[in-house]
Amino acid sequence: MDVRSLTLIEPPLYHVLPGDPEIEHLERIGDAVLIHGLDADPETLREFLRMAGAPGVDDGPLPESVANGVRRAHGGRVPGEARPQLDRIREAAFPALVASGGHTPGIERICDALASAIDADRLVAPGAGHFVAAAPGFAVQFERFLLGSD
Repeated sequence: MDVRSLTLIEPPLYHVLPGDPEIEHLERIGDAVLIHGLDADPETLREFLRMAGAPGVDDGPLPESVANGVRRAHGGRVPGEARPQLDRIREAAFPALVASGGHTPGIERICDALASAIDADRLVAPGAGHFVAAAPGFAVQFERFLLGSD
């Protein structure tokens, strides 16, 4: 199989920075939401959703679109199980991009470390929280990367 390029958008590969307290916290709250869904501790759920940039997450009822997103994610595989062989990705030497939204310092550190580990280009596209592909200017920068990968 040929790989033309690889793009990773805010991958929760917590293991790339072991022992970082903020990243360990991100993993705990993310896992809680995946495991418990809308039944997660309300403060934990709202902290996670705010960090992700979900709209309308105040003290009232969650917007139905946000609640539906939580329902879709509920029961999903926890990211801590993923252990891609980063050295093999780097050795494959295909163009790679690691993108983030510039909204959470721990996620930014993960993305920086990952980009370094696999020798990837790095893109920060603020303005849409965790929904990086919706950030202003992301599509243009992503297209530029893809066209350069030919």
